[in-house]
Amino acid sequence: MKFTLAWLKEHLDTDAPLEKLVDKLTMIGLEVEAVEDKAKALAPFVIAYVVSAEQHPNADRLRVCMVDTGQVAKGEKPIQVVCGAPNARTGMKGVFSPAGTFIPGKNITLSVGTIRGVESHGMLCSGAELQISEDHSGIIELPDDAPVGVPYAEWAKLDDPVIEIGLTPNRPDCTGVSGVARDLAAADMGTFKDALIPPVKAQALFEKGRTQGQQPAGTYARKVLEQLLIDLAWHSSRLEGNRKSLLDTKALFERGRSAGDDEDALMLLNHKDAIEFMVDEVPHYGIRDVVVRNIQSLLMNGLLRNPDALGKARNTVVNITDSVYVPLQVPQLLDEMLANIVDKVCQIKNPIEAAFFLWVNLAYLQPFEDGNKRTSRLCANLPLLLQNCAPLSFMDVEKADYALAVLAVYEQQNVSLAVELFEWTYSRSIDKYAAILEAMGAPDPFRVKYRELLGDAVQQVVVSAAVVANLVPTLGIDPADLDKFAQLLREELQHLETYNCARYRLGLALTDKWIAAGRPGL
Repeated sequence: MKFTLAWLKEHLDTDAPLEKLVDKLTMIGLEVEAVEDKAKALAPFVIAYVVSAEQHPNADRLRVCMVDTGQVAKGEKPIQVVCGAPNARTGMKGVFSPAGTFIPGKNITLSVGTIRGVESHGMLCSGAELQISEDHSGIIELPDDAPVGVPYAEWAKLDDPVIEIGLTPNRPDCTGVSGVARDLAAADMGTFKDALIPPVKAQALFEKGRTQGQQPAGTYARKVLEQLLIDLAWHSSRLEGNRKSLLDTKALFERGRSAGDDEDALMLLNHKDAIEFMVDEVPHYGIRDVVVRNIQSLLMNGLLRNPDALGKARNTVVNITDSVYVPLQVPQLLDEMLANIVDKVCQIKNPIEAAFFLWVNLAYLQPFEDGNKRTSRLCANLPLLLQNCAPLSFMDVEKADYALAVLAVYEQQNVSLAVELFEWTYSRSIDKYAAILEAMGAPDPFRVKYRELLGDAVQQVVVSAAVVANLVPTLGIDPADLDKFAQLLREELQHLETYNCARYRLGLALTDKWIAAGRPGL
């Protein structure tokens, strides 16, 4: 694959010199096979004016030319050149190379020579001799306004180096210059210009949706978890054709799984499991390949004919309904591409752009046997969760609009419709969850102070059969706060139900068993 430096800089804002960019490309797995720098190769060649072209006294087909390369204006004499080109004439402008210049088309280095008894101190060149064309019928003729003495490569805009990389089959993401630029930006070689979602939009959404102040990763999501479980599970499932209503979803989550669950119920409950996993694990593990795979495996648990395919790159052909797009089919390449997507998203600073990048690229890659679109929707929340931005629930998105947006990505690599849909639905999510937080009121300073200890204590009572009265003195709490903390812990345990147990990283079955036993430990 070949591209020019100027073309690369259309996508990458960088001041790095060519040599450093070339070294970095090879370091990141895009091995540079060749660099053609015509500016360097053609540096000695300058624009010249032929002051005179007289017949050679000893040869019919030769002319003795006096050439000005800018020295005449300084009071110096023109340079004498013997030229055999039929178009050499007085008053023309051409390309001159002085003695000592390497001529690439002839593979020689010029020297001062005597041709039929007349000294020649350089050469007027053809396109073939400069290897810029195959024309050797005469010397290059330039327009009258060509500036005498200026390097020819600069004037002719031949000073743009051409870089050739050896593109391996596992890097289809770099078949375009934009992909190469993104990888260089991720390697700290500049700023990527071609964000999938316009930077102005991404920054505006970030400012609108983020939590103010420093809080541990995942704090926002945990505060709105009960509502998020229902919203994201239902809206995402609805886009897959799920027939359950919103009220059905709430009732389903309250009762949990049962032996008679149909496919629609399984889809919703799997969404709930996957969302709880995200909120619980991502603050600790970040955005990783294994996290994406676990999300898919939870979403598709019990819904795939082959359970061994859960979390694995598919080895089957995937066809997109109502689309001519055929995704990549090689499992090894799918694994590598998935890893590349995850690596790249971790380099994106703005969480909104990162969310959009994950959503679009996972859906486009189709790495798994099934559940790719729903996996992409949940994974879009990972960067938002880590930076305490409002979650993305895809609320109120119509199936037809969603289908058109993804089809444009699949078939035309056009993200404009996807950008519009993302911006619209995320703005609605921001407004909804901001209202939820406002309704909750200001956080209790005491609860904030002991948030982590409170969660640990709830787990110990439910999981390890600890008794509140015996447990609290062992937690390292300020003596003055012991009674208040014990009271708060008892209140949390009294209000603990299967439908809100995820915030304490408790399983449904275990919580239900503890409640059925009469809430021991209180």
